[in-house]
Formats: sequence, structure tokens, C-alpha cells
Amino acid sequence: MAERFRIAVTAVILLLALAWLGLVTPAQAVSGFGSNAAVSMAGVMVLGYGIDRVGMMHRLSQFLMVGGAGWSGASL
Repeated sequence: MAERFRIAVTAVILLLALAWLGLVTPAQAVSGFGSNAAVSMAGVMVLGYGIDRVGMMHRLSQFLMVGGAGWSGASL
């Protein structure tokens, strides 16, 4: 079943609601965005979007599939 709202939108709304209701402080609400893991994941998503947007994702996948044709680990 498809989600009614995107997960990212739901997470941001929940974050804002928790801070607005006073259940967490604003500092606590945004404290996780400064972690190395969150910044790294955001960077990977931006790079992936950029690679897909310029059409390199298809070329990269074709290169990997042709280059690994004789290797059984190529098909994940």
C-alpha cells in the first residue's frame, strides 16, 4: 500500500509538532542533524540525485553489468 504522505514530510511534521508542543526543546529537535551519519547520508542522496539527473546512472549501471558479466557477484 502506498503511503499517503512521504516519509520525509511526515518526519519533519512530527519533529515540528514535538517542538511546538514543548515535548522536546528546539535544540533537542535539531540535534541529530549535526551528526556525521546524517550529513553523510544527505551527501550520498544529493550525489545520487545529481548522477541520476544528468543521466550517468544508466551509463554507470551498464558499465558495471558489462564489466562484471563473468563474475557471479555482479547480480545483486
